[in-house]
Amino acid sequence: APGGRLEPARPQRWKWVSIKAKGSKEKLFEGGEGVEDEERTIRSYLSLPVSQYNLLDSSLISRDAEDESIFVLKLPVSQVSKQLQDLPGPELLDPEFRVRVTSNEGRVAMEFLDASFGDPEIDERFNLSVQVCMEAVG
Repeated sequence: APGGRLEPARPQRWKWVSIKAKGSKEKLFEGGEGVEDEERTIRSYLSLPVSQYNLLDSSLISRDAEDESIFVLKLPVSQVSKQLQDLPGPELLDPEFRVRVTSNEGRVAMEFLDASFGDPEIDERFNLSVQVCMEAVG
């Protein structure tokens, strides 16, 4: 900058695209050899009430304060970004996803309710609709 003056930073401009995807995938898992304990079957695991789910890392997953069937998942993308400082591009944000989980007799359904990236301009344009279902058959 001439005369030692700093040029004002220009605000980052985003280029917006619309992406829509739809898919379906089925994967069959079978119980392991020698598992005879009724408490350790896939069906019993998928039948657990949501209130009994363990939260392994509270910095990455937590329960909603008002509804125990809603979980908040955090992806620490910025921590990865710090490790890749030499790469060009904008600083990555840490998205949070709110997911409703329901469990009923060997079936677990997860519905992604919304996502937040911490940038109002991105958040208002981002619409997420994902549903995942796991079911014990047989």
